Amino acid sequence: FIRQLLKSNFLGSEIIIPRIIGNLAKTKKWTDYLISVARDKNEPIRIRKYAIESLGRTKNKNLFKFLIELLNVERDYEIRQSIINALVYLEDDRSEEILIKLMKKEESPLRNDIIWALGKLGKPEPIKDLIELLSKSNEKYLLKKNIINALGKIANKEATNILIEILKDQNSGLEKEALN
Repeated sequence: FIRQLLKSNFLGSEIIIPRIIGNLAKTKKWTDYLISVARDKNEPIRIRKYAIESLGRTKNKNLFKFLIELLNVERDYEIRQSIINALVYLEDDRSEEILIKLMKKEESPLRNDIIWALGKLGKPEPIKDLIELLSKSNEKYLLKKNIINALGKIANKEATNILIEILKDQNSGLEKEALN
């Protein structure tokens, strides 16, 4: 049944299928199966992505090590993006530290996904690093927009103060983003 779900391709399947499988696959047998699919480079990328995100949705913290190992060896952007999503879904406190380190060394477009993930986690630890990245004048508008959105999701006093400063800066071109 899970194999059939992995092969499904309908509108919204990229969101619905990992949720369903993540809830169903909480046994070792199914987790092991999803790990084998996630590792198998002969599988279509879409199926590997579903397997990876499903692993994250199991919220099984024992999968953290596997996801980090896969992130370190995988070079495909879409697969790496799915691993980042899985780290968010896993809700493991260790994910944030890994994502902050990755944000510092990765370049766009994956950096945008990492920033989204840090905002989604909603913890204050990455604020300093996000602000530092935001202050670099050579960063692209989309990246700055994503940083502002992440700060808005973190929504503590420090992040709010930064957003207020952006609102005051009429020359930043980012005032609209800070309001959202």
